[in-house]
Amino acid sequence: MSAAAVLTKRSLAPAAKRTSNRYRDRDGKRDGGSRPAGNILAALYRLAAMILGLTFLTSLSLGLLAGYRFLTTSPFFDLRRIEINGIERVSEQEMLEASGLSLGQNSLSLNIFEVWEKLAAMPWVRDVTVRRVLPRTMQISVVERQAAFWLPQDDRLYYAEADGRAIAPVAPQKLVSRPVLLFEDGGEALSPLLQDFWASLNARDWPFSVNDVSWLRLSPKLGLEVALAEPRLVLRAALPDWRQGLTDTIAVWDDLARRGELGRVSTVSAREGKVWVRLARPSQAHGREG
Repeated sequence: MSAAAVLTKRSLAPAAKRTSNRYRDRDGKRDGGSRPAGNILAALYRLAAMILGLTFLTSLSLGLLAGYRFLTTSPFFDLRRIEINGIERVSEQEMLEASGLSLGQNSLSLNIFEVWEKLAAMPWVRDVTVRRVLPRTMQISVVERQAAFWLPQDDRLYYAEADGRAIAPVAPQKLVSRPVLLFEDGGEALSPLLQDFWASLNARDWPFSVNDVSWLRLSPKLGLEVALAEPRLVLRAALPDWRQGLTDTIAVWDDLARRGELGRVSTVSAREGKVWVRLARPSQAHGREG
């Protein structure tokens, strides 16, 4: 093949594609070097938006803080009235001292949960509700514990609830007489029985009231013992059916009273449908008859 022929073929062949370092976009157009500038503008835009956002959040936070400070220092929300309902054993002054509340405090600045915690920790308080009534009132509703017995404990005498739990020491102020509650070993486990007996007293199921009871003793072995002040008599009912046992002792009590022999008896005991009577000593019987 001649040189002329080679030259002719080369002249007829299509031109080879040339490579280029320039970026082509999706439309096939070459980026004429403007992309870095666009990236910088986008970054500046995002930075400006971030700064504006942070400025807005900072201004909003400062505004809320200033509003909170204004509300919690404004005289418009100063307490003018503190209402306390449901108290009998506890005085209003004791409630106020325990709660930390006083007239003139800003109502919105008070932590209601902290006030509730302080009041709920008081010995005589069973349940308490604290409610803020804007703009100037605080309402406190109390459910007090009820003293059913006097309980000797740790060389002191305590008021105790119907389940035998101690409330507070017995003090001369607002003294309320209650039957003395005694436990023999293991008797504390009989608290459900104790609650039932207290409920039956309040329901007047028996021919005596709480004021007629001098002391009450619970014993896993002997059962329920009730000492009456008048007549001076101890009624004892074995477990588990103490109600029936107490009913049986009262029936014997009535029979002895009809026959005029009640003054000679110190204890009436019932167990498994049978009743035993223990006579008093002669000196005791003479003292009752006199």
